[in-house]
Amino acid sequence: MPALSIIIPLHNKGPYIRDTLESAQAQDFTDWEALVVENHSTDDGPSQVLEIAARDPRIRLADAPPEIRGPGAARNLGLSVAGGEWVLFLDADDLLESHQFASLINASRSREVQIVAGGWKEFSSCVNSVCSVRIPDTQSITNAIVKTPWAVHAAIVRRAWLTGDKRWLTEMDALMLEDLAFWFRATFEARVAFVQSTGALYRFGVQGNRNLYSDFSAWVKGFDVAVQNNVEYMRQRGRRLDAYQVDLIMRYYESAVLRCMVQGNGPILRHLYSTYRTWVRKAVCRNPFKFPICARLCLPWYFLSHRRACLRMAEE
Repeated sequence: MPALSIIIPLHNKGPYIRDTLESAQAQDFTDWEALVVENHSTDDGPSQVLEIAARDPRIRLADAPPEIRGPGAARNLGLSVAGGEWVLFLDADDLLESHQFASLINASRSREVQIVAGGWKEFSSCVNSVCSVRIPDTQSITNAIVKTPWAVHAAIVRRAWLTGDKRWLTEMDALMLEDLAFWFRATFEARVAFVQSTGALYRFGVQGNRNLYSDFSAWVKGFDVAVQNNVEYMRQRGRRLDAYQVDLIMRYYESAVLRCMVQGNGPILRHLYSTYRTWVRKAVCRNPFKFPICARLCLPWYFLSHRRACLRMAEE
């Protein structure tokens, strides 16, 4: 069996899948298999995979049955046939630098961990240049209740760890931010090692990207459901949100309200405003003497006083 299984859901990514697979083939570490789960594409992506697989037996194409739709369900299907000790999830439009697998696998051999995570670079197809470099740390896991800790292909996970409720939530497949719910569960009580490698290349600005903040209505809906899932997951395990997590959720909804004020979307603003008030009350209950939180109870005054911050945020 290979040391590493790469699971790639494929849906209408014909313009990118060849480059993605070639970046895997160019890895210094060669003991891997790639499972491409064809998820009802209507372009030539599957035929490209078959052409490459004919020359490289490490690459296989699996056709998803009709009931398997969406990236999470496709990844779970890949997990069910994967043979590697470790798993790396790779989107069909992202890339890898040649040292990525080796950096992560080498770190896994010296530590008893369930996850090894590294950094990633974000780049845009239209300008073909790196726009930012991000390095995760332990704080990334602390913040995972509201923010995905790393790019999906910046980490490897021990396959034996991804059982039961730690697999991808298929109910999130109809929404954005399915990786937020997955990584919160995967990192919950996991031992995580970090490496300084930044060999994961995350392409943004792709049509159909499920994490685009510009589709604000869809983002809000996905964020709501992901956070609710994360909070419920803790409750089922007898864990209570601590004061920091409550404050963090409150601040994320606060930022969403401010952005929505600029966009002028009334129905979404009313929903966000109501949800925000709920989390402000929870934060005040946890820390009633913290003035900035108490001040937020005077919501109209607070948001008017933060108009400048609101406009700055909208420009980012």
